[in-house]
Amino acid sequence: MAFDINNQYSGNLFGKDRIGHTTPDAEATETLRPWLPVSYPAPWLPALRQDQGHPLLAGIALSSQMLIAQDKSGALIPAGMRCGDTGNNANHATGAGYVALKYGQVDADFGVINPFTGAAVAAGDVVYIAAPTDGVNTDVITFPDGSTDSPSTGEITAAKACDLIPGGRSKPIGVLAYASAVRVLLPAADWCLPAASGLHRI
Repeated sequence: MAFDINNQYSGNLFGKDRIGHTTPDAEATETLRPWLPVSYPAPWLPALRQDQGHPLLAGIALSSQMLIAQDKSGALIPAGMRCGDTGNNANHATGAGYVALKYGQVDADFGVINPFTGAAVAAGDVVYIAAPTDGVNTDVITFPDGSTDSPSTGEITAAKACDLIPGGRSKPIGVLAYASAVRVLLPAADWCLPAASGLHRI
């Protein structure tokens, strides 16, 4: 190792600070651009919001700095998302233990698909991908916009059997860095594409 007359390390692997000393980068982890089998948001994810800077107001499915995971196809989804049977839940009557996806007009416009049927969703559609063991069709799920929905017996059965996420709960693979993942329209079909694919390893 090289040291200067003041016993300061003076290697050239890192950049120098304002007075010429070597200063390691303060990042906790290095930035990676990993190879992902599917490097865009899952085509069944509803939009979180619209990108006001996009000419077509594309829907943002995953935001920058969001902890992300993968579904069974390898597509990106939020970490911690659940599917399948979530076990008994004493508060199932008020929606505890359910995972419900509610789709809006932006999802319908950009070709988001129903994860069970593969068909395009319509505005207002609700799809249940997880349900408690003791869930019944009189349970009421309240969404952030104040609207409510009650799953049918068939929807509860389908949600309990859902296998979209390996192991029933998505495990984090990293943090989406740099930009949000947006949905954009391509000439032949609707696909979800990332605005950036940088991940930080955790």
